[in-house]
Amino acid sequence: MEYPIVFGILLVATGGSSVACGLYAIQHNIKTPINKIFLALGCAMLFWCLGLAITVVAANEEISAFGRRLAPIGWGTICSLMLHFILLLTQKDNLLKKWWIYLLLYLPSAVTIFAYTYLPLVLFNQDHLIRNQLGWLNISQTDAWDWFYYGYCFVFIAIAIMILYLWAKNSASKNSKKQADLLMISLLLASVFGSLTDVLPVFLKIRIPQFSPVFVLLPIAAISYSVKYHGFMRPEAENQNELILNESAYTNVYRYIGFIFAAGSILNLVAQLLLYNGSSVLSVFLFSGALVVITGLIFLINRAKLDDTIKEMLLAAGLSFVIPVVTLWFVQFGGITIWAFVFLLMIICLLFNRRTILITVIASAILTQLLLWAAVPSVPLKVGKTDYIVRIGLIGLAAILSLYVNKIYAQRLKENANQISLQMLVSETSHDFVLVSEQNFKDKVSGMLKRCGSFIQSDRAYIALLDQETKHIHYSLEWLAEGVSSQSGVFEELAADMQSTLLEQFESHNVVKLYDTALMPLPEKLKNQLIGRDIRALLALPVKKQEIIIGFLIFTAARPLMEWRSGSFTYLEIITNIVADAVIKIDAEKEMNFIAYHDQLTLLPNRILFKDRLEKAIKRAERSKTMLVVAFLDLDSFKSVNDTMGHELGDQLLFKAARILSRSIRSDDTIARFGGDEFVILLNDITSKKDIIKIMDKIIDTLRKPVLLNGQKFLISASAGVALYPQDGTDAETLIKNADIAMYNAKTGGKNQYFLCT
Repeated sequence: MEYPIVFGILLVATGGSSVACGLYAIQHNIKTPINKIFLALGCAMLFWCLGLAITVVAANEEISAFGRRLAPIGWGTICSLMLHFILLLTQKDNLLKKWWIYLLLYLPSAVTIFAYTYLPLVLFNQDHLIRNQLGWLNISQTDAWDWFYYGYCFVFIAIAIMILYLWAKNSASKNSKKQADLLMISLLLASVFGSLTDVLPVFLKIRIPQFSPVFVLLPIAAISYSVKYHGFMRPEAENQNELILNESAYTNVYRYIGFIFAAGSILNLVAQLLLYNGSSVLSVFLFSGALVVITGLIFLINRAKLDDTIKEMLLAAGLSFVIPVVTLWFVQFGGITIWAFVFLLMIICLLFNRRTILITVIASAILTQLLLWAAVPSVPLKVGKTDYIVRIGLIGLAAILSLYVNKIYAQRLKENANQISLQMLVSETSHDFVLVSEQNFKDKVSGMLKRCGSFIQSDRAYIALLDQETKHIHYSLEWLAEGVSSQSGVFEELAADMQSTLLEQFESHNVVKLYDTALMPLPEKLKNQLIGRDIRALLALPVKKQEIIIGFLIFTAARPLMEWRSGSFTYLEIITNIVADAVIKIDAEKEMNFIAYHDQLTLLPNRILFKDRLEKAIKRAERSKTMLVVAFLDLDSFKSVNDTMGHELGDQLLFKAARILSRSIRSDDTIARFGGDEFVILLNDITSKKDIIKIMDKIIDTLRKPVLLNGQKFLISASAGVALYPQDGTDAETLIKNADIAMYNAKTGGKNQYFLCT
């Protein structure tokens, strides 16, 4: 490979690397002023590198002169852009609000571009180009324009370094000091080495090409380094849901890129040694060996313990060097076939979550083709069997990569569709449970089981809620997929058999999964129970209330499921939390209703609930032409116990009496505390007065028995009045009033007895 091509590759690689560093630094966010200026800085580097590369490799003087016109757009603006960037970095906002600062910043750039790009076109400030073994060179005359440019660069760089020095000195932030020191050192190194390669040789009459952009890459790389390690320019956090590749697929992409170069090495050996006799063996092995080395470096980058963004920047910088090397290795043929290999890189780079590598590859490919055009403007077309073999090989590699990319995107689309379905499932369930109540709880849970069971593709879905005292199932519900026959009692039996096992597993696992019960190492008894109930796969999740398990959600299938749909099951954990919240809400409603409609001491219904039940009972009795009874009862000896023994013992006596009375009546009857020591009883479905006498005798006799409180026996008795519907009243108030009057008569008549109203 000739020296001009080597210089051209070095410059094009520098331009590509500046693109990689720039894209990494701005993180594709060009909204902020500092990012816009940094992007402009990268563009200036591209023009500079491309112009110098074309100048040195040009096939003739005319093309070399074109490169000389192009390069000043880059090196003429680089100092202005760098100073502007540093002003933004050090937050000189007040200074940047003044319009004249931009005139001072960019007027020298405009003058430089005018002097070195426009004036030569009108035959002023002409270049003096010569060609030697290193390529085309300009013999500078060191005129006023050159001295103006040297002064402009020196002043701007000195100001930039001074601003950075003062920023580091005055800043209290360690990160700011480190950034400033890093940028100062990189600027100084770039200035010194750039002067040694581009300025000093002019005065020493040394004829070498200009390649100072290689050193200007140092401050650009320093800025990129600061992004990662000092939180520089505050890159936006990535949304994980927008990423294309997961961790394993990300690793595979590096392998496929390495595969491109490994396959290229083999293809080169086959095509050049077996089919084409015009290449030297050393050249062929050198090129194939270089491709193998590149493959190894890519695998090293992949295995390195670095952040993914750093890996991508390193790979992008490496590819910006590899693309011109591979293409220009065949410069004598005009790269007639090999140029297409960049499309392989573009195809695989489509998969990266960030566009850094893809844009770098595109930029490097364009720069390389422009450089190739400058070096070989035309070449006689001669296509042989080697070219066809290489083309077929490239097409084959493109096919492999395209299929892989298609697979990744199809998988990602499937994951996105699945994620949308998950979000819809959770959203619908959450929305459905917003208005959950004790009355509609069954309907809400049924809908949830159907949605989840259908989504997870199970045969059955169950939910069981546990009684917190007995730990027995007090509520259960089942959903069956279409075509699945119901097996009455199977779930209850299964839940009872597996309850202890599940509760034990839930202590350490949020999800219990059995992919195939026939193959898993389960206890023989449990395995036989599951298989006997036609259950081959099972998934169970706990329903928790404040970390206490109050139930569980179970999905089963009659076939082994190697992969349940959506492996993380986070969405099901969310749904179990929704169910738990619903249970908590209903329990709270029950508690509030209980407080509102029950006496807090005796836990019996209060006056409000009793009247409500009485009114409903009257309507039923009216329809069925039956009788009902309202009994008003007062404890005879309560006041003396309360006054002599204290309120605490009196409360215990009331509670005990309430329990005795509750056991004395039927399950469909109601007893309520109206206040103090007064109780009211509702007796439904009375057919005759004999029934009344039988029930009331039992109640009064029960209260005549001694009650044991705090080791002491107390004799309590009661007086009661009885009102009969419809004889003694047809509404609630009248019945209660007449029963109260009858109770008063019983009390004045001697106590420890009951009177009928009529």
